[in-house]
Order: sequence, then structure tokens, then C-alpha cells
Amino acid sequence: MLYLGDHDASGEDMVRDIRERLAMFGVELIVNKIALTFEQVKQYNLVPNPAKLTDTRSKAYIEKFGNESWELDALPPDVLHQLIERAILQVLDVKKMKEIITKEESDKDVLTKIVDDIVQGKSGYTHKLGRKPLEHSVINVCDTLLSTHSIGGAAKELNCSRGYIYKILKQQGMTPKEVLAK
Repeated sequence: MLYLGDHDASGEDMVRDIRERLAMFGVELIVNKIALTFEQVKQYNLVPNPAKLTDTRSKAYIEKFGNESWELDALPPDVLHQLIERAILQVLDVKKMKEIITKEESDKDVLTKIVDDIVQGKSGYTHKLGRKPLEHSVINVCDTLLSTHSIGGAAKELNCSRGYIYKILKQQGMTPKEVLAK
């Protein structure tokens, strides 16, 4: 987890606090404070605020850093952007991210083709799973069910699911048992 917070008693204690709160739920997490650090305060010569004496953690903070504190938003936006980008790139597997983006683009192309085919009313289109659009009439379903003597056999013969057979028959107020009894 990347953390950005004020350089004050609360902000300096937040990393510990986040870890402990998540640990209560069994989550072990590395929390990396990328801003605002004391080094960044000095590097960018940030304008200080008085330390918050009302914070219960202020005594330890003041002993370590003095009577001043600094707000995260004192850093210029472009500096914050650079700090965040650098921190993300340090933990990001860029190669894996590119592979995922390529796969998403390929999947998007396949889905677009499927939708276009459906909208254009093209029949016989087979998608990657090998199933064709279902265009069976109730008569065809009943005949196949009777010739195979089972829902599984009919589904295999028609290249559809058992649920599809139930659905077609249900739309006509019929059940497979009723068809097979004829």
C-alpha cells in the first residue's frame, strides 16, 4: 500500500495504525509512506505549521521533529504526481501489465465481432467456446429428445445445454418427462 499523509503526529503514526488495523482482519500488508517525509520537507523548503498539541501523539513527535508540522498539500501537484508515479513503477510488473492490456484488447475485439454478428443477424457464428447461436424450434427439440431418449443426449445432439432444452419446452408449457411419455 502506498501512503501519503501530513508530516505531523497523526500522519507519522498512520503507517503503524494501518498495519495494526488490517492485522486485526488477518491482512498482512506492506505500507510504504511515500510522502510527506522529513527529507521532502527539507528538500522542498515547505512552510511549517505549529505542531498540534492536542494530539495525544504530539509529545513523541515534538521530541523527534520539533514544534512544527507540515501538510501534504504543501507539496506542488507535479511533485506529488512524480512521487506517486515513481512509487507505482517500483512495484508494478510492467511486462505483465502490457500482457493483460493486450489480452483485454483481443477480448474486446472478439466481443465486438460477436455483438456485430448478432446485430446483423448472422447465423451460424461460432464463438471461441464452440457453441452456435441457438435456433432450434420446439419441434426439433422434441424430435431430438424422443430419438435420443434423454435430455443429455438431446443437448449433445443439438449442441446446446440441458437448460436450453428445458427453456424451450417450458416456453410451450411442456416438460421433458411429458415429451418422453408420448
